[in-house]
Amino acid sequence: MPSLMHVRNLVAVILSSACLLIGMGRACAEETALEKAKASISAYFNAILKGESTLVTNMAMSEAIQNVPDKDQSALQDYYDSTSVAAAQKAVDAYAQEVKVGRDTSGAADRMHEMEDALSPENLQKIKLYYKQKKLPASVV
Repeated sequence: MPSLMHVRNLVAVILSSACLLIGMGRACAEETALEKAKASISAYFNAILKGESTLVTNMAMSEAIQNVPDKDQSALQDYYDSTSVAAAQKAVDAYAQEVKVGRDTSGAADRMHEMEDALSPENLQKIKLYYKQKKLPASVV
């Protein structure tokens, strides 16, 4: 099985070649950096929701974000915020489902807490309000 570094290098070569073939050069590479960062953000939050280790996805996300041009950072931050809120709401919904059916909620609670660490203070307040609207136990969030 190829290593993560090997896959990243292969993807970078393919994307660079595609940009050159269509004659877009730098503009294409910058768009690719933004799209790659968005994909890595989505992968990071999906890993949290699945209860998987986020070590690799967090490193990939950090690296991808650093490669995004300054002019696209605002759009990237908006994407991060909207994705983090949507993922946190899914984590709350998963927890609520576990409570509803009477299952052990420790895994779902762990995912909610990990999600909280990835939220901005403003978005954390939104999620706390969302949690309260679900009428779940106050001690978890």
